[in-house]
Amino acid sequence: MPDTRVVLDSLHLLGLAIGLGGLWSRARALHDSLKGAGDTRALRRAYAGDAWWSAAVVLWLITGVWQLMSGSEKVVNYYSTELGFFIKMALFVAVVALEVWPATTVVRWRLGRAEPNVRDAGRIEAISYVQCALVVGIVFAVAAMGTEKPDASSPPARV
Repeated sequence: MPDTRVVLDSLHLLGLAIGLGGLWSRARALHDSLKGAGDTRALRRAYAGDAWWSAAVVLWLITGVWQLMSGSEKVVNYYSTELGFFIKMALFVAVVALEVWPATTVVRWRLGRAEPNVRDAGRIEAISYVQCALVVGIVFAVAAMGTEKPDASSPPARV
């Protein structure tokens, strides 16, 4: 049976894949909806992508906080001194901040409180692509966290 750390790491990384896929599919579906006014199939695909994106954000938050607080990963002191972690968190905050308006707009569309329109769909599409780029940036920030520079006083590694 895998230990808790492996499960949390795996779920956290799966959240990245699910989130990127959800954002990309929402953007593409909204792009398609711009071609034909009232294209309900494209809107349903956008809603599905949005749902996957929302699930990914919840998964990131749950697994991330769990990893940080449970000590199942690295100790909190490591994170408080790791530049890659701060970059990752800054990118995550930017992604979430960019999501406030699209999320409320899509929810209003779903509940029938507002009609989808070309202007808003185009803006949400553009924001979604920016968020995709930021999520990819998160991957690079996480990869940077795993690399440690060798100490200048230590002998070079032999291969």
